[in-house]
Amino acid sequence: MFKGKKVEVARFKGLGEMNPQQLRETTMAPETRGLIRITLPQEFEDRAGVARLVDELMGRNPEHRFNFIQNRAGEIDRDLIDA
Repeated sequence: MFKGKKVEVARFKGLGEMNPQQLRETTMAPETRGLIRITLPQEFEDRAGVARLVDELMGRNPEHRFNFIQNRAGEIDRDLIDA
């Protein structure tokens, strides 16, 4: 699919960091954006801990994500970081 094409990878903390053309192409335009639905098997959705974790990491409150990262930063295996 990408053979012979230059692929540029960029990371953004939020959509507000993207320039308008990138935002339109990657997020707003149905003909060029890509969406992937992520679902958990029912046995996981029934677990309160999983629901809480998903809410912390993907919910509307950025403080939860910040706290999650701060509280677990020491647990990371540095060999697994793709740097």
